[in-house]
Amino acid sequence: MKRWLILCLAVGLLRGAPLAAQTRPADSLRTLLRAQLRTDTLRVRRLQALSGELVMIDLPQSTAVLEQALALSQRLADYRGEGQVLIRLGTLCRLQSNFAQARRYTQQALALFRRRANRAGLGVAYLQLSFIEMVQENPALALRAALQGLAFAGQAGDKLTQTRL
Repeated sequence: MKRWLILCLAVGLLRGAPLAAQTRPADSLRTLLRAQLRTDTLRVRRLQALSGELVMIDLPQSTAVLEQALALSQRLADYRGEGQVLIRLGTLCRLQSNFAQARRYTQQALALFRRRANRAGLGVAYLQLSFIEMVQENPALALRAALQGLAFAGQAGDKLTQTRL
């Protein structure tokens, strides 16, 4: 709970700060996206990066950019990009307290990672589910998701996700 309050305070302070320094990378990414119209995996990655730059400035716009990345990654059959985008969309929805949508995106990521036998992805998706349940004060469900993810992260050798779980 303390971390949540600190995050909210930080977001509030950043929103009141001048945005010029925060938008320079976003402007550069927008320029690259306008200059390179090819619909390839590099465009998916750039859309993800742009969303990451916008997340502290404009959460709805960040979400809209990720939705573009999701549609493109699905059209390209870019499973890596699609999984990353689904997890990020789940995170953004969770931060906006839209838990039902966060859960849907995370379940889609789980299904994708299962089909691809991606243990590292499964670990991260279960971490996301754990966060969703923890924020909603469902400790038993949060623990169950964390333990499931821990097994997959361990099998994948993903030490960062293991630590977070």
